[in-house]
Amino acid sequence: MHIRPIEPGDLKILYKFTMEEGWITCPAELISFLKNSPDGCFVSEIDGQIVGGIMIFRHRETAWIGNFIVKYNYRGRGIGTGLFKQALIYLDAVSVKTTYLCAAPRAVSLYGRYNFKIIDKIQRWERVPAPASEKKAAILDIRSDINFLQQLDTRCWGDERKDLINQLASERRHINIPGGYLLYKSADQCLVGPWHGDGLSNDVNQKILYKLLSQNQFNTIILDSPSNNKIAQSLFLHHRFKQSASNYLMFRGIKPDVVFSNIFALASFGSKG
Repeated sequence: MHIRPIEPGDLKILYKFTMEEGWITCPAELISFLKNSPDGCFVSEIDGQIVGGIMIFRHRETAWIGNFIVKYNYRGRGIGTGLFKQALIYLDAVSVKTTYLCAAPRAVSLYGRYNFKIIDKIQRWERVPAPASEKKAAILDIRSDINFLQQLDTRCWGDERKDLINQLASERRHINIPGGYLLYKSADQCLVGPWHGDGLSNDVNQKILYKLLSQNQFNTIILDSPSNNKIAQSLFLHHRFKQSASNYLMFRGIKPDVVFSNIFALASFGSKG
């Protein structure tokens, strides 16, 4: 087994692995990781063949481990352990204060051996298109205010995450009202995130969701939300969202002061916050 830094030509292979697992990702997602932390993304090879990979996305003081995958028929051989240890060596070398990852329930004990602790549960919510009889005119909203979104994001996560927010803001549609902000990407499905709102004012979040639903009446809407945001759960259930899966948000290092009550949807699906 040989572990080396990822090269741009490796991304097609890793993307194929993620598609085989049914992950919500895209080539641009992998490219953004490599651009952000070119020295913190690794693949593992056996006999010159790529069999797994792991990627790091760094913010100002924190980082996320994402796109950690081993090809199915090569699992159980220590490949994942080798990749994970290599990622931790890199993170320790660059003095990241806090590292996050999203863990499937079966992997929690494994990450616990490396001093990762659960900080919240991340729930995936989905809403299928409304019946034709309920279709209404879309409420269009294309106003953008990246500075406001950056401020909300920093308040929620306690860290400056400009690379991530700037990237997503350039790729996604905006819903922006006083007190809240949401980005989404709509194609075959509507992928939501980030969504930051006021955890004490349900009115703001109702307005944001109403606009989102009006603009995506023909798409299934998908988002990942922290379970500690009880207002979000109530809002989703009221509007016929159903929980389809869940993972655990874990951290290593300094315990972060995250305001989960203001996070209605993570910016990405389990990879970089």
